[in-house]
Amino acid sequence: MKSPNRIDVFPITILVLLSLALPLSAQGAQEEKFGHVRVAGVLIDGLSAAQARQRLTRVLDKKLDQKVFLTDGSKRKPFKRRQLGIKLDVEGMVAAAKQGKSQVSLRLAVDPHEMRAALRPLVPAFSAPARNASLAERGGAVKVVQAQSARTIDVEASAHHIAALLKAHPALSTLPLVLEKHA
Repeated sequence: MKSPNRIDVFPITILVLLSLALPLSAQGAQEEKFGHVRVAGVLIDGLSAAQARQRLTRVLDKKLDQKVFLTDGSKRKPFKRRQLGIKLDVEGMVAAAKQGKSQVSLRLAVDPHEMRAALRPLVPAFSAPARNASLAERGGAVKVVQAQSARTIDVEASAHHIAALLKAHPALSTLPLVLEKHA
């Protein structure tokens, strides 16, 4: 039984907490908007960070369908970027825009697991057995055919190398593989 002089503190505590929380939630609702900023050619003027992420993901997604070539220096195999685990670095682009840059370049990231999975089936296509030096007759002249070491793709090193190249130069369309040579 309540005494008539006792004040129930619980409802008052709830009201005080709600009055403190309302200004904080209103502050979060008024997230800062971008000024005149272009990210990989996409204008994000007047958008919040969340809206910018959505727009960039939607508009730039087609960049992942662009063709790139994996090469060992003599052979080339075409792939779409997305087939190699290449993704848009939307968070990195938005972070750069938040730093006040008015122009932000395309940024790509590589999923190392997907990249390795895409490279493994290519090992036989880019591998070559060792070959001893030999003589060959061509056009009436005898020529020396150089010896060749066995070679194969170093999948792990290639994945790391390509990821680093794309981070620094996202517009690259020819991606060199790292080869292992064996005697």
